[in-house]
Amino acid sequence: MWKRVKIISSLCLFVIQPIKAENYTGFYIGGGAGQATYDISDRYFGSEGVDDSDKAFKLIAGYQFNDYLSLEGGYVDLGKLSYFSDVTLTNPEGETFDIHMDGIVEIDGLIINIVGSYPIAEQFSIYTKVGMFSWEREAVHNSSSTHFEERPTYYSVDRSGDGSDVFYGLGLSYNWNSFYFRVEYEKFKSDDDIDTFSLGAVYHF
Repeated sequence: MWKRVKIISSLCLFVIQPIKAENYTGFYIGGGAGQATYDISDRYFGSEGVDDSDKAFKLIAGYQFNDYLSLEGGYVDLGKLSYFSDVTLTNPEGETFDIHMDGIVEIDGLIINIVGSYPIAEQFSIYTKVGMFSWEREAVHNSSSTHFEERPTYYSVDRSGDGSDVFYGLGLSYNWNSFYFRVEYEKFKSDDDIDTFSLGAVYHF
């Protein structure tokens, strides 16, 4: 019986320990590209047309301390959100107003984060990341209205801004020589939540 317990214990220890991958320590650079999708807030509801996804890309540099821990920083461009709406309103006097609204929101910024990795096969690792996203938003809201045959009125509002929020992500990496190829999901926060899925690679010096 004790012999069986010893064999089972050995197998369990073998299963739960990480499989050694050919990891590198030191500096690396890289980037990625994919799609960003905006989780739009209430201020866009009611729009007839909302384009809530766009191309996204990033450039990163980092330092890998060991098989399990890295520090990264970089630049992220999360594309843009666009929307429009055409509505007709009637006031209590029976007067009719046609209103058109449209706008664009573009967000990019700098990131710094830690990466925790766990080797699961000879060349594969899973990883998670958490850090800070220092973002800038360029946003313009336009509106025009007409009252019967009167001359249309136009106005534009600048809704640009900036801030800092936490972001996080997870992914799978495959290493080949000095390259790590990545598939990852990240969630960024600004005034809206933004989800990204991307493919990328980093090169270790």
